[in-house]
Amino acid sequence: MTNPLRVLMAASDELFEQLFREVIEDGGHHLTIFNPLPNAKAFLDEARTGRYDVAVVTNVCLPLDYSIGLIAPLRQSCSAKVIVMSGAADDKSREAARRGGAIAFHKLPLSSGIQILAAIEAAAR
Repeated sequence: MTNPLRVLMAASDELFEQLFREVIEDGGHHLTIFNPLPNAKAFLDEARTGRYDVAVVTNVCLPLDYSIGLIAPLRQSCSAKVIVMSGAADDKSREAARRGGAIAFHKLPLSSGIQILAAIEAAAR
């Protein structure tokens, strides 16, 4: 890895946030986590700052339709590559994420921090 990545994540669960923070920051990257459920506009405003290389949309403690609905406005708000990490990985969800502009859809749980880092680093390439 040459430069640390700046990652913006939509998540709404403290344990999940802690896991991702440890994995991503121990991997040498920067992570900002927002809970978009109470205020999607604040999440999108943060994305508009242009400070992020990768945006991760999850549905942990967020409704899947809500999370997938964030993808298109997120893509319109910034140049970050958008990936989805979700426990619900049916074809309909994958297709909706792709149509919204996500470049990858990863099924949770990913078995290791190495897989999480690999997904984020691959998205940035």
